[in-house]
Amino acid sequence: MNDLRIKLVLALAVTLLTAALLGTGILIGSYLEIRSLRGSASEAWRRELMGGFIPPAEWPDMARAYHEPEAALEAMEGFTWAVPNVPTPFVGSGPRPGTSGNATINRRQLRSTRELPARKEAGVARIFITGGSVAFGSGAPSQDRTIGGYLEGELNRGSTETRFRVHTLANPAWASTHERILIENRLSEWQPDLVISFSGLNDVHWGQLGRDVMWFRTYHDHLFWSLNDSVLRLLGRGGLVDVQAVAGQPVDPPLVAARLAKNVQLATVALRMRDSPYLFVLQPSLYTTGKELSPRESARLNRQNQAYFQRASQEIRDRVGSLREEGLSFLDLTPVFDEVKQDVFLDNVHPGDRGNEMIARRLAETVRRILESG
Repeated sequence: MNDLRIKLVLALAVTLLTAALLGTGILIGSYLEIRSLRGSASEAWRRELMGGFIPPAEWPDMARAYHEPEAALEAMEGFTWAVPNVPTPFVGSGPRPGTSGNATINRRQLRSTRELPARKEAGVARIFITGGSVAFGSGAPSQDRTIGGYLEGELNRGSTETRFRVHTLANPAWASTHERILIENRLSEWQPDLVISFSGLNDVHWGQLGRDVMWFRTYHDHLFWSLNDSVLRLLGRGGLVDVQAVAGQPVDPPLVAARLAKNVQLATVALRMRDSPYLFVLQPSLYTTGKELSPRESARLNRQNQAYFQRASQEIRDRVGSLREEGLSFLDLTPVFDEVKQDVFLDNVHPGDRGNEMIARRLAETVRRILESG
């Protein structure tokens, strides 16, 4: 009888010890999974505002790219950079409605404090701008100092018969595929008088990272993918299967341009069905500008990436510039800063508000010509 008791006690002890070890393993695994997930999310969160990832020691030099350097220096910490995202149909993710830093996103995910009326008002011309972070206005001091904000002011200056409303629906890291799908599924349905893609550089960026822009995830997409993967693992359902292929080397620049040109053609067709013209703008950058760089801009330039960006941009220029699609216009703005002596760029890609205004002024000339000829 005593032997039986001893065996029962030992069996119970082994069971409890096994359960404890199993529970500890689950807890440790869960902790490690959550810690990894928190690290990925924290990286995205800290880049929402310029003050989250740019060292304060760099702010005074960066402020030189703004019209009002002292005011910019005072407020730069709260300027929106990588706007918070929300899962968005067909494009993966897009700007989250609400306020983040100095950016306000309305219910339709436009960067605006006003909502878009369901029907276009009489006497109003609707212009939509899409693209990546530069089109969105990362680093802009206010809503009206984005490219779209300045463009609306330029177009309405001196206009008596028509009121222009410029609406921006852009998102950091979006490529031409996101723009094309957005144009097909959303912008073409919103009675546009003109749609502008301010684009090109993100296709090159993702191409350099070995991504096929027709089938890839952006940074926010990957964060949401990781969240789902971790939750499934914690629930004991196993992780997700990754269907995104990543090449081991940069995509050949002619292929980058060919994929972008395909998106431009498809977007043009979608807008032509709505009798709306389409303007594709090849954006400027520190990689491709002919301006005399300031000492700070020169120090910021990533020369290791420059050759790839220059070659891919030239391929895009040749490929899109040769398209002869009805309703499509092409504008190469890579030389827009060539004669500027002041600081323009905050980094390799993003201009301050001085650059945004110069872009908008140049854009306004082309926009007026397109609308008047249509």
